[in-house]
Amino acid sequence: MEQPMTQTQLELLCIRAADAVPCRTIKHTAAVTLTKPRPHKRIWAVLRRGTAVCLSAVLLTATPKPSAILPDLVLQNEIAGFPVSFSAADLPTISLADRLTEEIKTPPQSSNPPNENTGAPEVPPVQLDTGIDLPANSRNSGSLLARLFDRAASESVRTLTIAPTSSYGYDTCGAVFVFNGSGKTLDLAALFSKPLAISPVSAEPKVLIYHTHACEAYTPGELDSYTTDASDRCTDPVYSVVRVGSEMAAMLRSYGIGVIHDTTLYDEAAYTGAYGRSLESVQRILAKYPSIEVVIDVHRDALNQPDAQKYKLLTEVDGTECAQMMLVMGTDAAAGDHPQWEENLKLALRLQQRLLARSATLMRPIKLTRSSYNQFTAPGAMILEVGANGNALSEAILAGQAFAEELARLLLAIT
Repeated sequence: MEQPMTQTQLELLCIRAADAVPCRTIKHTAAVTLTKPRPHKRIWAVLRRGTAVCLSAVLLTATPKPSAILPDLVLQNEIAGFPVSFSAADLPTISLADRLTEEIKTPPQSSNPPNENTGAPEVPPVQLDTGIDLPANSRNSGSLLARLFDRAASESVRTLTIAPTSSYGYDTCGAVFVFNGSGKTLDLAALFSKPLAISPVSAEPKVLIYHTHACEAYTPGELDSYTTDASDRCTDPVYSVVRVGSEMAAMLRSYGIGVIHDTTLYDEAAYTGAYGRSLESVQRILAKYPSIEVVIDVHRDALNQPDAQKYKLLTEVDGTECAQMMLVMGTDAAAGDHPQWEENLKLALRLQQRLLARSATLMRPIKLTRSSYNQFTAPGAMILEVGANGNALSEAILAGQAFAEELARLLLAIT
């Protein structure tokens, strides 16, 4: 019998001078994912520490002039959950450590000889520019390395647009990119060719919108009167991700699509257990309205720890700035509870295609996961991440409206 496998991440912190020319493919913390058998924990602990030491040694020897030492070293990693690659020559300093942010000091003035081409001395990194992909309200992973924090003020917000620069690490079909973390083999072209298991629009409700993490909110602007906590959450549905769901529902109804919008705050009393509580409600609603075939769990993403540098995911739609979005799709890989996951993915692929045709960076690549996230409830179930905690509510609303409009057009085209 095969041993159950799990995944563990070793986190790399990339440091570069603030005034350095940024590498096009790496600005944030990387992750090296290793697979291990569960029972041999002590052996794996030794292996992990050995791997960390080796990686640290290799990467640290690449400074201060990595191009002269390891010109061909290319690191494969991920940014905000999506794989990228970069050359060690692009980074002045790379290091790996357990509590690195507590240990880093402003480096002394470099004593390196003048640059042969310009005669100017090498400039050492004098200011950290770091980031990490970690939801603000997630639990610690228990990995070898401690979670890292950006030293920038928590009040500051940095703009980011996530878009793949190559097909490396993705399953692709045309403009549609899927970051496949499920372990499943995908044939996207075949999925595109198969009909959707969704019936034509009728007078009955067709779409359910709900929010497992309904308290997720955005960054208030100067003229906003609401406040959020350290994890950018609030219980006022007018200013949280629930408001995005309301605007999406209104757009769908304007196209004649029947919508049920569940505004229950499943995570208000406790974050833990929210998926179980929302599942019970979704099942009750579907029992009452069996005509519903599209079930959307609307969230907002977060790319930072609480009280750390925030990021807004920004793009344009119809000439106006709005938040980027991401579809998170489940499978049965983790628990075997979602055998029809390909039906969900078929709808997600078509939606992604339509939205990217409207704006090339409106959607981040689809993220396919091992867990089901309760998407076994309907043939058109999905999670939609609208923006990040650094985005303004108005940017998220515009993005949600664009998503709902394309969904309405797709549903109306089904005959």
